[in-house]
Amino acid sequence: MRRIFVSVLVAAGSVFSPAGHSNAVVPPPVVFYPNDQMLTRWVDSAVSSDGTIGYTALNSASSYNDQASKTSNGGKTFTTLADSPEGVWSAIDTDSTGQYVWAVLAVSGTETQLIYSGDYGATWATIFSNTTAPSQMYTDVAVSGDGQTIIMSGAGTDPLLSTDGGANFDETNSVGSDLSRVDISSDGTTIAGVNGAWIYLYDFGSNTWTGHSVSSASVLSSINISADGSKMFTVSQYGSDADGWLSTDSGATFTGMGFTSEFASAGQGEYSAMSDDGSTILAAYYGGPLHMSRDGGQTWAVPQDLASSWMSFSVASDGMSGFTTVESDIGFWFGPPQQPLIYYIDKESASQGESVTLRVTGSLFFDGCVASLGNIDVETRFVNTRRLTVKVPVDLAPGVYDLRVNCLGSISTLRNAFTVVSTAITPDTLVVTGNRSAEASRLAFVLLAFGAVLALWVARARRAS
Repeated sequence: MRRIFVSVLVAAGSVFSPAGHSNAVVPPPVVFYPNDQMLTRWVDSAVSSDGTIGYTALNSASSYNDQASKTSNGGKTFTTLADSPEGVWSAIDTDSTGQYVWAVLAVSGTETQLIYSGDYGATWATIFSNTTAPSQMYTDVAVSGDGQTIIMSGAGTDPLLSTDGGANFDETNSVGSDLSRVDISSDGTTIAGVNGAWIYLYDFGSNTWTGHSVSSASVLSSINISADGSKMFTVSQYGSDADGWLSTDSGATFTGMGFTSEFASAGQGEYSAMSDDGSTILAAYYGGPLHMSRDGGQTWAVPQDLASSWMSFSVASDGMSGFTTVESDIGFWFGPPQQPLIYYIDKESASQGESVTLRVTGSLFFDGCVASLGNIDVETRFVNTRRLTVKVPVDLAPGVYDLRVNCLGSISTLRNAFTVVSTAITPDTLVVTGNRSAEASRLAFVLLAFGAVLALWVARARRAS
């Protein structure tokens, strides 16, 4: 159910600065795989707790006939929901099972709708319609794990809240400013939103919001909450100290994570997501590197040097799988390492001592896969998910070798794939004197033998006479 949020989008370069501790527990590995099925401007996404069922909201920014899409395999493939309403979609979220889906879309320049599906996106109903001016249109929605608590926010209006699964929506007391993005903990007890440099926490008892300054020099553009509300994560859209900010005390205080959005004065899309258990956090700005933590924010890295035109992230509850959307034709899904496959190599043999580079063709390769010939690891270069290059050591002994590709413990083997041919001297190549060829040597031997036989025959003929 963890989601990512959308803002003004402009491409730019990237610089990464790691932060955190070096003694963190190493989590199980995850790998990002490309998905070339992505449509342009899937601006928001949501996924079920187990990471299987997910939804995306399409906003092509060109017409009011966009629709939602669905995945049933964790983001590997998507299908357009043909019966979903047409419009310009801005936000989508789902309960923990993926059955109950809520979304916000504009159906005209003056009307936004909150829509709902209770059957995995098969059919939809309009729950709420706002026909006021464009400056007062809803743009975000968040749903609790049980689907009973729904919060909707937008520009120029106070957030709407339902605690009965959408049967009734009530306007919350004034926040004092617009909440650009909102989120709800899976247990439904914690609601938070962001505006400017502030995070706002909702109190159910008083129906009011309390603001907490995160960074006076930043503009926040997302908010993510762990399942029990104890951990929160937000990112700065821009500002002189633009950063990712983590709270482990339910939003009372926030600590910078040490990386930057690279935008000091211009609005940019900054996106984030966090697993329900708080273990996996993703953050990126549009056109920049993906920052990922697998240990709850203690350490950060840029997995597989990924940088893209990011638009959304979705993460399963345990942080072990999820998918991303980007503003291009290729997005990504991630999960535990998949079994790589080797189809063939472009050379099958070489002479001992020869410098050879093999092109290995297969599937599900990634940066980090290591090839070996027999039990010897060899220099491996990742080209793309279908191609590796492998350098054969010049001192590799003659013999027939299996080629193995090990991708973080998932191994594929091509039996008897490569042969190193010996260049040792044999009787057939023996040179007796100088630089004569083997054929000349054999001819000399024959002539010598013939001469010996002839001499013996002459000697016998003389004795006989």
